[in-house]
Amino acid sequence: MSAHPSPALITGGLPAADLPATGERPALVSQAQALAREQGALVIAWPRWGAAMITPAAPPLGLVAGGLGLLSPPDELTTLPEQAAPLAAALATLLDRPSPAAAAAAAAALAPLATPEAELWRVVRAGWAAARARDWAQREQALAQARALAHVPALSLCARAEALLSLSILDLEAGYGLAQSMARLDEAATIFAGHGRGAQAALARWVRAQALERQGRIEAARREADAALGLIDPAFAPTVYALVLAGLATMTLVHATGPGEVQAAIVLLAEAVERCPTATNPLLAARLLATLGDTYQAHDDADGPRRALACYQRAAQLFERSGAPEDLATVHMHEGSAWQGLDGDTRANLLRAINCYQQALRSFTLATHPAEYALIHNNLATAYLKLPMDPERDVMRQALAIQSMQEALKVYTIEEHPREYAMVQNNLGNALQYLPSGDRIEKLDRAIEAYHEALRVRSRHRAPVEYAVTMSNLANAYANLPAEERLQMLGLAEHCYDEALEIFRAEGLADQARTVAEAIAAVQRDQLTIISGGHAADLNSAAVAAPPLHSGERVGE
Repeated sequence: MSAHPSPALITGGLPAADLPATGERPALVSQAQALAREQGALVIAWPRWGAAMITPAAPPLGLVAGGLGLLSPPDELTTLPEQAAPLAAALATLLDRPSPAAAAAAAAALAPLATPEAELWRVVRAGWAAARARDWAQREQALAQARALAHVPALSLCARAEALLSLSILDLEAGYGLAQSMARLDEAATIFAGHGRGAQAALARWVRAQALERQGRIEAARREADAALGLIDPAFAPTVYALVLAGLATMTLVHATGPGEVQAAIVLLAEAVERCPTATNPLLAARLLATLGDTYQAHDDADGPRRALACYQRAAQLFERSGAPEDLATVHMHEGSAWQGLDGDTRANLLRAINCYQQALRSFTLATHPAEYALIHNNLATAYLKLPMDPERDVMRQALAIQSMQEALKVYTIEEHPREYAMVQNNLGNALQYLPSGDRIEKLDRAIEAYHEALRVRSRHRAPVEYAVTMSNLANAYANLPAEERLQMLGLAEHCYDEALEIFRAEGLADQARTVAEAIAAVQRDQLTIISGGHAADLNSAAVAAPPLHSGERVGE
């Protein structure tokens, strides 16, 4: 085996000096160069297509591709340093000028590398691909092959440890084989530690911590995660350190028993963001920022939305350069939610939220991402409903809100998403009831239908507060209905209000109870007026006395 080469950069066999300064993927090439400097690696880069890294991290020399779509970590093909340039040239030709002849030449260049390690990674890749496609039969077949290959005598110890680690992760994701996985992870961690590969040993210990967590052994899982961190030199392996640190933060957050532990988890996540090397791993940095933003929104104080926005905006910049469209769309979706929850200039913040949601909808379509599509449309509708408008534009605002709710209901069916279905139906009823234009009776009839749809899910027994909210809004519609049977409609309204008032008082919701009590008084005044032979109060007075309750419910993200 030849000695490891000194760090160098080549491009399809060309000298480093010939590497163009610009190209279609310059950021990815820069990342490869930074990785080369960090790890003492020989890098093969193609500005038009991405970069592949040849790293002497462990003998024999391994080829790890990044950004090519041809191979992906932890794929490792054994080769000698002198074979690197011809192999690079063959792959570069295939990528730059694809043709049957180029494919045959690349296959011929790769053929001598058919080692036990290469075959093992091919099988492990097949297992990962099958798991992502939810093809469980193919996944089991790949796992069986990988288990057999992991014990081939010619396999290097470090390759065996990598295989054991990958097999354990696949088993844990499937939710079984915990005991067997723990044994594999112990063996992998021992091998890595014996070969001075602290970062890989830490990953094995971290996956073991996740296995302990799944067994309900939370304290043991935390100790294992702390041990994993102790194996990593953050100056030498900052990416792995940040990854494990973020995992420990998530574990702490999930099992937090009080605000102190929540704040400790936030501190850990913030440190993971700071430790993660953005230049060499922008995707991980962006995802950690997005996770920190989500945590600020869900658990921080009143300043949480503002802190979250700073995270989302930094994450969006990174995803724009190196992430998938779905990554960027997810950040825009959560950024919109943060703008909606921010105090201050309500109109400006809601307009920013609407803009974020519309950007997210460029990638999240009904056909490709129905869950995200529905969530965004529901939250978009609530933003429209809360948006202050002048009277001339008020009709358009509420019409847009109704349109978004109808889009959400294409996904939120009562069978598949009953809670969300009821929420949107309640919001739809409110939007219809207070829409200032169109046929008044028709809109109120449609609102009453929407409330009854919500009440198919919201029962007094299962969800008393939500039931009372919808009953209050239904009562508003009855009270506002200018029907010939006016006295009968007011009686229905009073009955709904009475039931809602009883629940609000029982639940200690004083503000809602006071609003409903005032509405009952207004209804009773109208009833007395009609009985005494006079005319009922003006239609709008009931609407003012009983505003819609929870008219802006957003779906949790």
